[in-house]
Amino acid sequence: MKNREHITKIFEVIPSAHVILKPNPPIYTILGVNNAYLSFVPVLKKEQILNKSIFEVFKDNIYFDQQEFNKTLRQVFKTKKPQKNIEKPYLVYIIYLL
Repeated sequence: MKNREHITKIFEVIPSAHVILKPNPPIYTILGVNNAYLSFVPVLKKEQILNKSIFEVFKDNIYFDQQEFNKTLRQVFKTKKPQKNIEKPYLVYIIYLL
């Protein structure tokens, strides 16, 4: 369990923005976000987004194309490799599988 705590601490402080999503299409539950990610969306608090669908959290973001993002997520979970998305205002996401 110590290793998990150590990895969690590292995840929280790494300087690049990361989100951990549960591969449960079509919901894609947010299981974790690090401090760098939260700094990109300062209107959100960690407690507000954990264990919620990424589509629910960002439903009001006009730049968030659910269809495009869903396609990207399916590709990530299929290939188990990160995918780079087109940069968009406000929403920043980088996806990794654990």
